[in-house]
Amino acid sequence: MFGFKISPLHPPVVHFVVGFAVASVLFEFVGLVFRRQALRRTGFHLLILAGVVMGLAIWAGLEDAEGISLTDKTGRMIVQHRNLAFFTAGSYGLFLLLQIVERWKYRMQAVPTGLRILSILAALAGLILVGVTGWYGGELVFRQGVNVG
Repeated sequence: MFGFKISPLHPPVVHFVVGFAVASVLFEFVGLVFRRQALRRTGFHLLILAGVVMGLAIWAGLEDAEGISLTDKTGRMIVQHRNLAFFTAGSYGLFLLLQIVERWKYRMQAVPTGLRILSILAALAGLILVGVTGWYGGELVFRQGVNVG
Protein backbone atom coordinates (compact mmCIF):
# COMPACT_ATOMS: atom_id res chain seq x y z
CA MET A 1 0.00 0.00 0.00
CA PHE A 2 2.79 2.46 0.88
CA GLY A 3 5.45 0.93 -1.33
CA PHE A 4 7.03 -1.03 1.50
CA LYS A 5 5.87 -3.92 3.61
CA ILE A 6 6.31 -4.51 7.32
CA SER A 7 5.36 -8.12 7.34
CA PRO A 8 3.80 -9.94 8.95
CA LEU A 9 2.22 -7.23 11.09
CA HIS A 10 -1.17 -8.82 11.70
CA PRO A 11 -0.15 -11.59 14.15
CA PRO A 12 1.41 -9.39 16.85
CA VAL A 13 -1.24 -6.65 16.56
CA VAL A 14 -4.23 -8.99 16.73
CA HIS A 15 -3.27 -10.25 20.17
CA PHE A 16 -3.82 -6.75 21.57
CA VAL A 17 -7.28 -6.77 19.99
CA VAL A 18 -8.15 -10.03 21.69
CA GLY A 19 -6.91 -8.81 25.06
CA PHE A 20 -8.64 -5.42 24.91
CA ALA A 21 -11.89 -6.83 23.49
CA VAL A 22 -12.24 -9.68 25.99
CA ALA A 23 -11.21 -7.49 28.92
CA SER A 24 -13.70 -4.78 27.91
CA VAL A 25 -16.59 -7.26 28.09
CA LEU A 26 -15.37 -8.74 31.38
CA PHE A 27 -15.05 -5.31 33.00
CA GLU A 28 -18.51 -4.36 31.72
CA PHE A 29 -20.13 -7.53 33.07
CA VAL A 30 -18.38 -7.39 36.45
CA GLY A 31 -19.25 -3.69 36.71
CA LEU A 32 -22.90 -4.44 35.98
CA VAL A 33 -23.09 -7.32 38.46
CA PHE A 34 -21.37 -5.46 41.30
CA ARG A 35 -22.75 -2.03 40.33
CA ARG A 36 -19.30 -0.46 40.07
CA GLN A 37 -19.18 2.39 37.59
CA ALA A 38 -15.38 2.54 37.74
CA LEU A 39 -15.18 -1.00 36.34
CA ARG A 40 -17.66 -0.12 33.61
CA ARG A 41 -15.65 2.99 32.70
CA THR A 42 -12.53 0.85 32.46
CA GLY A 43 -14.41 -1.56 30.19
CA PHE A 44 -15.55 1.34 28.02
CA HIS A 45 -12.00 2.66 27.66
CA LEU A 46 -10.76 -0.83 26.79
CA LEU A 47 -13.57 -1.11 24.23
CA ILE A 48 -12.41 2.10 22.55
CA LEU A 49 -8.84 0.78 22.49
CA ALA A 50 -10.09 -2.52 21.07
CA GLY A 51 -11.89 -0.67 18.27
CA VAL A 52 -8.84 1.34 17.29
CA VAL A 53 -6.48 -1.63 17.38
CA MET A 54 -9.09 -3.83 15.65
CA GLY A 55 -9.07 -1.47 12.69
CA LEU A 56 -5.27 -1.66 12.58
CA ALA A 57 -5.34 -5.47 12.85
CA ILE A 58 -7.85 -5.82 10.01
CA TRP A 59 -5.82 -3.46 7.83
CA ALA A 60 -2.64 -5.41 8.65
CA GLY A 61 -4.37 -8.70 7.89
CA LEU A 62 -5.52 -7.45 4.50
CA GLU A 63 -2.00 -6.19 3.76
CA ASP A 64 -0.41 -9.48 4.89
CA ALA A 65 -2.81 -11.46 2.68
CA GLU A 66 -1.86 -9.53 -0.45
CA GLY A 67 -0.32 -11.83 -3.01
CA ILE A 68 -1.62 -15.03 -1.39
CA SER A 69 -3.84 -17.16 -3.63
CA LEU A 70 -7.35 -17.29 -2.20
CA THR A 71 -8.57 -20.19 -4.35
CA ASP A 72 -7.02 -23.19 -2.57
CA LYS A 73 -7.86 -24.58 0.88
CA THR A 74 -5.61 -22.09 2.66
CA GLY A 75 -7.06 -19.23 0.65
CA ARG A 76 -10.61 -20.24 1.56
CA MET A 77 -9.58 -20.29 5.23
CA ILE A 78 -8.09 -16.80 4.86
CA VAL A 79 -11.35 -15.56 3.35
CA GLN A 80 -13.35 -17.18 6.17
CA HIS A 81 -11.00 -15.63 8.77
CA ARG A 82 -11.34 -12.23 7.10
CA ASN A 83 -15.13 -12.43 6.95
CA LEU A 84 -15.33 -13.46 10.59
CA ALA A 85 -13.06 -10.54 11.49
CA PHE A 86 -15.52 -8.15 9.84
CA PHE A 87 -18.43 -9.70 11.77
CA THR A 88 -16.40 -9.48 14.98
CA ALA A 89 -15.68 -5.81 14.30
CA GLY A 90 -19.38 -5.27 13.62
CA SER A 91 -20.39 -6.87 16.92
CA TYR A 92 -17.92 -4.82 18.90
CA GLY A 93 -18.87 -1.72 16.90
CA LEU A 94 -22.51 -2.25 17.89
CA PHE A 95 -21.47 -2.86 21.50
CA LEU A 96 -19.48 0.40 21.44
CA LEU A 97 -22.35 2.35 19.88
CA LEU A 98 -24.78 1.05 22.52
CA GLN A 99 -22.31 1.90 25.28
CA ILE A 100 -22.03 5.44 23.92
CA VAL A 101 -25.83 5.76 23.90
CA GLU A 102 -25.98 4.53 27.51
CA ARG A 103 -23.36 7.04 28.60
CA TRP A 104 -24.48 10.15 26.77
CA LYS A 105 -28.20 9.80 26.28
CA TYR A 106 -29.09 8.11 29.55
CA ARG A 107 -26.04 9.14 31.61
CA MET A 108 -25.91 5.51 32.83
CA GLN A 109 -29.19 6.08 34.72
CA ALA A 110 -32.53 4.43 33.93
CA VAL A 111 -31.20 2.70 30.83
CA PRO A 112 -34.08 0.90 29.08
CA THR A 113 -33.96 -2.86 29.61
CA GLY A 114 -34.10 -3.55 25.87
CA LEU A 115 -31.05 -1.38 25.26
CA ARG A 116 -29.14 -3.07 28.06
CA ILE A 117 -30.06 -6.55 26.76
CA LEU A 118 -29.07 -5.63 23.20
CA SER A 119 -25.74 -4.31 24.52
CA ILE A 120 -25.10 -7.54 26.43
CA LEU A 121 -26.02 -9.65 23.39
CA ALA A 122 -23.66 -7.64 21.17
CA ALA A 123 -20.88 -8.14 23.73
CA LEU A 124 -21.53 -11.88 23.95
CA ALA A 125 -21.63 -12.19 20.15
CA GLY A 126 -18.32 -10.32 20.02
CA LEU A 127 -16.76 -12.70 22.55
CA ILE A 128 -17.90 -15.76 20.61
CA LEU A 129 -16.73 -14.28 17.31
CA VAL A 130 -13.32 -13.38 18.78
CA GLY A 131 -12.91 -17.03 19.76
CA VAL A 132 -14.02 -18.43 16.39
CA THR A 133 -12.01 -15.87 14.40
CA GLY A 134 -8.96 -16.57 16.56
CA TRP A 135 -9.36 -20.31 16.01
CA TYR A 136 -9.27 -19.78 12.24
CA GLY A 137 -6.22 -17.54 12.65
CA GLY A 138 -4.48 -20.22 14.69
CA GLU A 139 -5.30 -22.85 12.09
CA LEU A 140 -3.84 -20.63 9.38
CA VAL A 141 -0.60 -20.12 11.28
CA PHE A 142 -0.06 -23.49 12.93
CA ARG A 143 -1.56 -25.88 10.40
CA GLN A 144 -1.24 -24.04 7.11
CA GLY A 145 2.00 -22.13 7.82
CA VAL A 146 0.66 -18.74 6.71
CA ASN A 147 2.95 -15.79 7.59
CA VAL A 148 5.46 -17.79 9.59
CA GLY A 149 8.63 -16.75 7.84
